Amino acid sequence: MRLDPRTPDRLIHAARRFERIEQRFAEFSGALAWFKSPQCPLRQVTVEQGEDPRCVIASFGTTRVVLRLHLVVPDDGVAAGQVICIRSQPKLGTADSLVTWFMFDAHGRTSFELGADGDPVEMEQHAVEILLHVLEAATRPVEPEVNPFDRAAGSQNANARL
Repeated sequence: MRLDPRTPDRLIHAARRFERIEQRFAEFSGALAWFKSPQCPLRQVTVEQGEDPRCVIASFGTTRVVLRLHLVVPDDGVAAGQVICIRSQPKLGTADSLVTWFMFDAHGRTSFELGADGDPVEMEQHAVEILLHVLEAATRPVEPEVNPFDRAAGSQNANARL
């Protein structure tokens, strides 16, 4: 492995972008205040800011999802935000599971496909739609894991047995 002399310059550039990316995520979080407004018809959806400003926690019924911002530098070298969406059931003592993830750039443009109008899906402008998409994905049934090492008859997962 060889050290790249351009690394410090790339990281300085990435650090500047990370500030803008964190701003875009804060704007996304702020736009989710709509769920607390009287105009919101979805009283079953709750949204709260996590202890970390890079974290939003949303619930719908018994489904709880944590959206956590990670600052990343993909292969193209341009710093971006990656939002990892995890289904979380802390009181049940079960392992958290990945629901979905998406990326966005310093301008707030996401990795979602273009909207019906042909415009890019943006963090602040489409925050409500993005969160509803994540919550809907989180409410889908969890597929049991197949454990190839479990040879017990009739069981696909050793952890599924009581």
